[in-house]
Amino acid sequence: MKKIPINLILPLWNKSYIDFFFSYSFLSLSSKGNLDFLSKNKSIFTFCVKKNEEKYVKNKIIKKKIFDKFNLKFIYIDSLLNLNNRKQLLHKIYLKGFRSEKRDHRKVYFLPITADEIYSSGSFHRLFLRVLKKKYDCVLENKILVNSSFLSRLHKNKKKISLSASSLIRLSIKDISNFSLNSILNTNLFFNYNATSIFYFIKNHGLICRGFLLHPVIIKPKKKIDKLNGFLDHYIVEEYATSKKIFIIDDANLFFKIGIDQNITDNFFPYDANKYAKSLNRWITKRHFYNSKTLTKIFYKKIKKQKYYFENKIFSNLYFDLSSKLNTNFISHKKHPRWISSNVKKNYSMIFLCKKLLSPLKIIINTYKSIILFGFRKSRI
Repeated sequence: MKKIPINLILPLWNKSYIDFFFSYSFLSLSSKGNLDFLSKNKSIFTFCVKKNEEKYVKNKIIKKKIFDKFNLKFIYIDSLLNLNNRKQLLHKIYLKGFRSEKRDHRKVYFLPITADEIYSSGSFHRLFLRVLKKKYDCVLENKILVNSSFLSRLHKNKKKISLSASSLIRLSIKDISNFSLNSILNTNLFFNYNATSIFYFIKNHGLICRGFLLHPVIIKPKKKIDKLNGFLDHYIVEEYATSKKIFIIDDANLFFKIGIDQNITDNFFPYDANKYAKSLNRWITKRHFYNSKTLTKIFYKKIKKQKYYFENKIFSNLYFDLSSKLNTNFISHKKHPRWISSNVKKNYSMIFLCKKLLSPLKIIINTYKSIILFGFRKSRI
């Protein structure tokens, strides 16, 4: 295969995240078909770090021989860390990483990665074979979030964490976080009205998914990336990707990774399509809506065609009911309301103070909720 220009961009600051990356994420990237495949190309690994932590990161890197095969670059993000707007911070760091690339952006495959993800073995090798064969310029993914307890399930040695896609899927469903769990439509539990994807659970097989807000795994832009006036998932695809060259991963066994979720969603109501559609109408763009038309299979075990047809028909009916309630006058990715509102200082109102006072009650409710969810988790696989 012809060598291609690749740039992995990794925001990495604070020692706890640095340690996590090298203890978990890096070990999964070290499995066959990931970093070893990427290193055989014209690859740059861009670390976005604090100046006083550069040495700490480099000391970690020295012990990992795989980095000898990469062109390493370190860019400082200290000036960005002083910004008051924390919600925009990560996206502005990515922009600095994009801008640091001196090669022609139109020929570079950018991989914006994070420090808290676990990858299945062979993911990047399989994915790039598909991308180059079909000449895709942008790849988007649906992702499962898991609880931090998931880490105790990993079998790792000092060199790598090697899990097939099916094994990683099975483990992730066992420790799926509340955010993802409450995005499943057919569990008759609580629903997460902040959900960016909807899932349907098929017992003994896994999940099927339709996502609105998808993360770019690969982006080979149609022009130089010199601005990012919106969140990465809202802005970069619509501004820099060619629509006919976008690939949404439709089978997690091709490429699969999970993210660690530390948050608990504060939603305690059953699913209602009208209510969820109203929530989506506040932020989805036309691109987000088109994303949801592609179904992703997240299976750890093969399923018979007849059973899949039956289950998918139910899920599709739920999706079509939801989509029929969406406002087709979609939000523009330019001056997106979430990006604008993230730059506005919040006033501490009476509502905010009431929420603070009710926080002990929230803890009690979340504890009760976890007991219910634990029973569901035990019965899934």
